[in-house]
Formats: sequence, structure tokens, C-alpha cells
Amino acid sequence: MSNLLEKASIITTPTAYSDGKLHSVKPVQTLGDEEVVNGDFATDSNWSKGTGWSISGGSANFSGGTDANFNQNNIIENGKKYLLEFDLINLIDGGVTVRVGNTNVTDYTLFESKHYALTTISDGTSLMFRSFSNTGGFSIDNVSIKEVIDADFDFQRGSAATRVNAQGLIENVQTLSGNLVQNGDFSEIGSELVTNGDFATDSDWNKGTGWSIINGQAICNGVGTNSLKQSGITTTSKIYKLSFDIISKSNDNFLIISTNFGDTYINGSSTSLGTNTFYIKPTSGTGIRFRVADGTTLTIDNVSVKEVGQNWSFINGTNIGDNKAIISGDGSLAGRIEQSNVFASGKTYKITLDSIINSGGGLNVKYGVAYASNIGSILTTGSYTFYYTASSNQPLIISRKTGGVAYDSSVTNISVIEITDDTDLPRIDYTDGCGSLLLEPQSTNLIDYSEDFSQNTWTKIGSTFTSNAIISPDGTLNADKFIEDTSTGNHNIYSETISVTLGSTYTLSLYVKKGERSRFRLDGGYRLSLDATFDLNTLVVTGNGTIESFSDGWYKLSATGVGEVSSAGTNIHFYILNDSGVQSYEGNGTSGIYIWGAQLEQQSYPTSYIPTNGSTSTRLADVCNNSGSSDLINSTEGVLYAEIASLASTASQSSYLSISDGTYNNRASILFSNGSTNQIRTFLRVGGATQIDVSGNVADVTSFNKVAFSYKENDFKVYINGVLVSSDTNGSVWTADTITKLSFSEINTNAGTFKGNVKALVVFKEALTNDELEGLTGEGYDTFNALALANNYTII
Repeated sequence: MSNLLEKASIITTPTAYSDGKLHSVKPVQTLGDEEVVNGDFATDSNWSKGTGWSISGGSANFSGGTDANFNQNNIIENGKKYLLEFDLINLIDGGVTVRVGNTNVTDYTLFESKHYALTTISDGTSLMFRSFSNTGGFSIDNVSIKEVIDADFDFQRGSAATRVNAQGLIENVQTLSGNLVQNGDFSEIGSELVTNGDFATDSDWNKGTGWSIINGQAICNGVGTNSLKQSGITTTSKIYKLSFDIISKSNDNFLIISTNFGDTYINGSSTSLGTNTFYIKPTSGTGIRFRVADGTTLTIDNVSVKEVGQNWSFINGTNIGDNKAIISGDGSLAGRIEQSNVFASGKTYKITLDSIINSGGGLNVKYGVAYASNIGSILTTGSYTFYYTASSNQPLIISRKTGGVAYDSSVTNISVIEITDDTDLPRIDYTDGCGSLLLEPQSTNLIDYSEDFSQNTWTKIGSTFTSNAIISPDGTLNADKFIEDTSTGNHNIYSETISVTLGSTYTLSLYVKKGERSRFRLDGGYRLSLDATFDLNTLVVTGNGTIESFSDGWYKLSATGVGEVSSAGTNIHFYILNDSGVQSYEGNGTSGIYIWGAQLEQQSYPTSYIPTNGSTSTRLADVCNNSGSSDLINSTEGVLYAEIASLASTASQSSYLSISDGTYNNRASILFSNGSTNQIRTFLRVGGATQIDVSGNVADVTSFNKVAFSYKENDFKVYINGVLVSSDTNGSVWTADTITKLSFSEINTNAGTFKGNVKALVVFKEALTNDELEGLTGEGYDTFNALALANNYTII
């Protein structure tokens, strides 16, 4: 079995993708022979030249004036994919239209060199250049067309979509990075720098007159004006968290000094009995000392100094507080915090932060110190989001906004994430902990505000909310706490009125995390027959619902029901239940549960999360087609193999994996059949006649199942999970070079698109033996791991 994948001609696993492409790992992309003759224009031949065109000096030249064609015919074949390259020289004005077959590739204007990876050619066999709106002329050189030999798929969705990433967090697939800001919540704290801060021994401290260390405490008896100090523990310009306990003091005539040389005084009057905490930024010296005036007694313990504010520069009087950066001053200096190397040239970023504006003109978010470098302004307390495309490698700076006036503000939870506008990015999903390609149908979240339950579209009954109370399944502080009040009755919220259609099936889902309460109910109102209760302790569901475990104690709860009134509206209800599972009870005013990500969709099962913020939102369908060729798929014998999982136990639409010639008459498919429950079907048709059609039952079609469909003249076999489901010794296959397409659909179109998760899709050009088929689909063989070990591939 170790060499089995060497026999495969196409292997697609969740390893790599780009905008509009799902890349197969085998075969590695190669280019065929050169199709263009005399593409370097060494001779004046092989090209048809219209008015104004000539070949001389090793290039093709257009003199300007009347538009005319320059072309070479009969050099490409329909149904194949090509790479076009050429140099465009001295284009003064206007542009150049490039046509392959009968379709314009693009118009080029004022560029020097171009290359273009063409989609499959389907109409015509020629290459043509034509000027437009051009008076000054131009030249072209080094024209090349070569066939692209690979098994990459064309991928299309045309909208944003979410996935579960490798860290178990829900993220938009257009998010290309984690948080690029280090220590954005200012919670990082270094190791202890003070030695013997608990005074367990009479050592490590320099004790002046009147100071002693006795019974785990440092004591000043009030005689003389001397210090207790420890040197060599701090560095200038860094920020430290200083904490200590005052056990007793006779008065406030003492100072805590952050260095040995009189820098950063803390007056005794700003301290109290018990634990005291200060943030200090030494400008000279390297230690900490307590200096007591003559006649003042003082007893202290548990002295600690730890570095904070790592990765940030604090400039012009800025400082750090408890999990925040403080930007304050009298207005004479531009106080700011700065982190270098955050932005990279040409990339686009989403910047989020929380701010508190106490006084002054507010804050600016910037990519440089100069005024013109402003990204956005913060005028009031709240959460902010900015988008920015960098023109060079730049730092992130947050500074005071208005000079000349006193200001006092703070920021925290700073995040910078690289994003893209690309909407045709495949999703590698890690919901079950292992990466798989996620392909879903179009769906719309009918709830206007899926995350912000403070909006007036959500009505509270016997309940209150605390916004942004806990980290949500997307890894940010934006999940709300749903809290019962002290009334007797229901403790619930319900949504705005949502229209439902008679007889249509809907699924409601919500992410929930236990608080003081652990029981919950989803209800579709009286016009939508969905109702389920959930116990997050035992994971027991009552009603037509499901519960799915997510990261950090979160669960995705869902319930499915049917619209019972035509063209009428309903309200979606969420209820807290007490510890006995009772819905109507006397609340205590503090107990609650955490919720996030509400979604109602017209589906018979829950799909991936679609966030909304003020209106409904639609995720378009995933379509993945257009792989394969007659060189990679053998029409006379072979195997189609897949490791797949359905989105629901009962398929609501047929979804296919197929090899075909692009017609319904010649194809072989593995599919989840419409209406079938826990069943996988395989069939093969030649010239419209069915040769084999087999349906096999599996324990759970939503779990990953391995299917191998082997075909050869009078020799058909289907294996599922290591078991021979069917064999047939009577049937025909196609003639050579008939089958050219591999697709996640019925016949390489948008019909019957596959809906589910895919760990592997493999094509073999020869029929495999029973032992090979059994091993390939058995428990002991992992397609991706076998490939990864052999080729050092990694999942993205």
C-alpha cells in the first residue's frame, strides 16, 4: 500500500488554494510544447499582418493609425488550457486587445510585459493581437502559448464565507492572518525581577539605618532618613509593574522611588494599607528603593517588579495601566504608542480596538508620525474598526489627536489582521479537528443582527444583557451574556419579525456557552415548528435539535422546523432554563448564559456561520469544477476514489463527484442522492445506458466515509470503508479519450454541485485489485498522511 498513490494520476487533498483555484497536489503543474511558431519574430513569416503591422528587428511592430489584426491561426485546441505570455513594448497611447480563440482575453494599456493563464479554450483555435484607440504605435515580442498540464480546479463562490480554522476559531476565509499586533491587550507580563521580595531571608537588600528584615517582612523603625533598596533590576525606557503590600505605616512621610537616583517618585500619600500597584518608567538608574523620613515607621512585604508593555514603544509621557495603554498629557507633546513592522507594502488590513476617551480631542490611528499618515480618528469611547492598505512597510501608531489641550485616553484589545477582497477562496475547514474542503449551497441568514443582542430588533423579557462579556468563537471579545432578572416567569429574548413560507424547512442555530445556567431552549414561535431544549452539562437534546462542540466551552445548538403559515412572520425565541430545566421560574438577577452568532436559514440543516450587522446576508454556493484531461483520466479503466462527509444525514439535494465528457450520457459518479438517508450511490453510464448503479448504506454519512469506484470492461467494483459493496462482471466502458473532466458536480457544470466535506479526491488510470481497493478504503490507510509523508505536504 505504501506505493499505491504513485499509481494515481490526480490527487486532490486540502493542501493549497488561491483565489479562484483549488490546487491538486498531483500532477505538479507543467507546460506542454510551444504552440506559437516564430514567436520571437526572427523571420518575417508565419503571422498574418493587417494594415500597419510589420515584422522587423526581432519584433512585431504596429505603426499606429487604423486598427488591424495581427494573428496566427490553428495553433490551439478546444477543451484545453493554455498559458499565454508576451512582451508589450513602447506602447505610447491607447491599448492592445488580445484574443485567444474567439474570446477577448483582456485589454492592456501602458504595460511592458504580460502573461495570462487562460481558462479552458472552447471557441476557436487562433491567437490575435489588435490595437485600439492607438496613434503612436507599439511592438510585441516573445509571444508564447503552451498547454498547462495540471489537475487544478476552477473555484467560484463570489461572496464572503466563514470556516473553522486550525485553532478552532470561526473566521472569514478572506482573513489571511492572525493578529499581527503583539500584546494588543497589554496583558503580557515578564518574570519577577526582585530577589527575595517576600523577605523570606535577610539577604539581597541594601538596608539603611533603621531598616531590618524580620519574620518575612521589611521594617523601618523610624530612626534616620535611610532607604531599603535593590539595584540592577530595571532598565531605562522600559515600563514595569511595581506592587507591594503595606502592613503598617505611622504616616505618609515616605517615598517609593523606581531607581537609585531619584527618578519616578511615588508619594506615601498615594498608598494605602494592603496591596499597592503602580506602573513606572525609569529614565535613569537600575533599581527600586523605599525612602522613609525620620520618625516614620513602615512595614512592607511582597515587593514585586515585572516588565510590562512588551513589543510597544511608549513615547512622550504615555504609560500602561491594567490591560490598557494610557495616552495622556498636557497637550504640549504628542503622546503616542508605537509598534514597528506591523504593515507590509501592498497588503490590506482590518484594524480593531477599544478606546476610552476621558478628555481632550481624542486619538488618531496612524501608520507614521506625520499628520498625513492618519488612518482614522477616535472621538468618543467605544469599539472601532478601520481598514487600511499599506503603501510601504510601516509601523502602527496611536497618538493624541489635538495639540495644545490636555488629553486623557486609553486603548486596548488592538488587533491588526491581513484581509483580502478575494471572494473565490476555497475553505479548508477544521470543524472535526482535521482539515477538509468545505463545499456548501447558497444560504441566507435571515436574522438582521447575529451578534449584537443589544439592538432593539431583539426584545428582552425578564432578562438583561452584558455586551462584549466574553471571548466568542471567533476569538474576539464580542459575545454577550444573557442574564435572568429577578422576576418570576420566562427569561427570554425574541427577534424581530421574520417572514417564513408555508411548507418550507428552516434551521435555527446559535452558539452558547455555560454561565451560571447550563440549560437553554430554541423556539421558532407559533408560525415555525421548531422547538428544542439543550442541557450543556449532559449534552442531551430534547426535540428536533443537534448540539455540536466548539472550542473553549462553546456549543453550536440548532433546531429544524417547517413554516406553518404562508407569507407570515414569526419571532425567534431564546430561553434560559433553570437548573431543573424549568422555563418559568423566579430569577436571581445574576445567573445567565453566554450567546453569540444567531442564524436562521431556509435549510434542512445548519450551514457555516453567516455574520450579519443590520440586514440579512447571503453566502453564495461553492462551485469547484474544470479539472482533468484525457491524459489524466483513462476512459477504458480506472478508479474514482473519494473520502467525503455529507452536510446532513438525509440529502436535500443530490450532490456529485464525477468524471465525464461534459454530458449526461458519459459519466461516472459518486454522490449523496436526494432524499436518501445515510446512503452513498455510485453509477456509470456509457452513451446514456447505465452499466452499474449501486447504493450502499453507511452508519453515518455525516462522518467521513471512503469510497472507491473501480471500472473496466466487464469488471466493476465498489468498496466503501474497506468493504466490497458491489461487483459486476457485465458492462461496457467508454472508448479511449472520451472522458476528460473531473468535477465536484454532475457533468462539470453548476448542476448537482457537491455539498459536503472532502478530505481526498483521487483518480487512478488503472483498475485496482481487490486487495488494493480494500486497503485504500480501510481504516488503516490515510490518503493525506500517506501523501504528506511521501512528499512533505502540509495542510493550510
